[in-house]
Amino acid sequence: MTDRTDRRTDRRGLRASAGIAGALVAVVALAGCGGDGDDGSSSVPTSSASSFPTDDVVEVGDPCEAVPGPEMGELLGLGEPLTATSAGAGNYRGCSYTDADDVVVINTTRYASEAPFDEVWDSLDLGDLAVQDVTVPGADAAGLIVAAEEGSLAMTAAVAHDGLVDLANFYVVAPYDEAATTAGITTLLERLAAQPAPAS
Repeated sequence: MTDRTDRRTDRRGLRASAGIAGALVAVVALAGCGGDGDDGSSSVPTSSASSFPTDDVVEVGDPCEAVPGPEMGELLGLGEPLTATSAGAGNYRGCSYTDADDVVVINTTRYASEAPFDEVWDSLDLGDLAVQDVTVPGADAAGLIVAAEEGSLAMTAAVAHDGLVDLANFYVVAPYDEAATTAGITTLLERLAAQPAPAS
């Protein structure tokens, strides 16, 4: 049986080697933010998130408020609570969810954008990976990409709503339940799209 230390090492090693990992830009960008991102001074994603921003300063709200950390772990069927940490400010906000070993399991990245949804996907440079349409009530569009390889599962999802785009990037090693995780990611997109707009 693999203990927690071995599982943590496996996760980090697979994250570095899995083919889709290089495309999951928010995972890399937010993983280093740590617990001091609430002051708005930490770095925020600059690759996909800055591809099509609005010119105006828009307070986009904190995506961590859509799903608390403990509930996120349950939502994804992980059997353990996660810890949510906010990062960024203004047009860009992120939420990094880590497990008990401080390993990033899922990130969300939110930014203000009026770009067509197809251009959002193009900005991620995901190659030939197929985008699955996802139905999210009240959203303009939503999609999901799934990649399972080398005993790992990675997902990138996005939802456009209210002049905002939310990206979600998820990564775990086996064992995992792909169907349950897909349902959980879809619920996350629904929660993000349903978040009330911050007071202006």
